[in-house]
Amino acid sequence: MCEYIKITLRENSLFWAYTLVFLMILYGVYEVSEFKYISDLSIYFGIFISAYWILLFISKKLSFTEKQIKLPEQVFLLIKPLS
Repeated sequence: MCEYIKITLRENSLFWAYTLVFLMILYGVYEVSEFKYISDLSIYFGIFISAYWILLFISKKLSFTEKQIKLPEQVFLLIKPLS
């Protein structure tokens, strides 16, 4: 079980970091406006969680692999150096 938690935290570290920041923001909103905006933020966060896990499931089901994006040489010719 402990190993599973470590793997989950490692593979989804951005998700857990976003969740931690969101919880801190949620606490700040509660301190300022009590329960006025909590329902709106809960809907937002629920949609975020649903979309994240659904896209993660779909990407694993379709077995996407990480690929390096190679830009054509013409793109680098368009970018001028700052000096």
